[in-house]
Amino acid sequence: MQREGSLKVIGHDAVRSPSLCERLFFLIFYEAGEDLMEETRIGVASVIVEDPDSVREVNDVLHEHSGIIIGRMGVPYRERGLSVISLILDATPDEISALTGKLGKIKAVSVKAVMSKGRNS
Repeated sequence: MQREGSLKVIGHDAVRSPSLCERLFFLIFYEAGEDLMEETRIGVASVIVEDPDSVREVNDVLHEHSGIIIGRMGVPYRERGLSVISLILDATPDEISALTGKLGKIKAVSVKAVMSKGRNS
């Protein structure tokens, strides 16, 4: 792959006669360059699991999103019959919201997240 200005050229044969839509797409990305990519943020999420039957589903969701999890600490609090999980995340705001949204839909699971403000904050 080679670069021409900010435009990434995949191959000249791939686009022999681009449609108007394809030309507009390339023009938008050429003008915007890297600015169209959503920047990642550092985030932390706290998860409280109050029902042991929900642990497997929580772990499945965490595994599904393992690519954005930098660190994880889980502490079972047997005296209270619950578990507390702390997550350190590196992801876009949409990815963090997707993870916390899925976790929040699980029975007996509470989740809250906070993330950095981003570049130059």
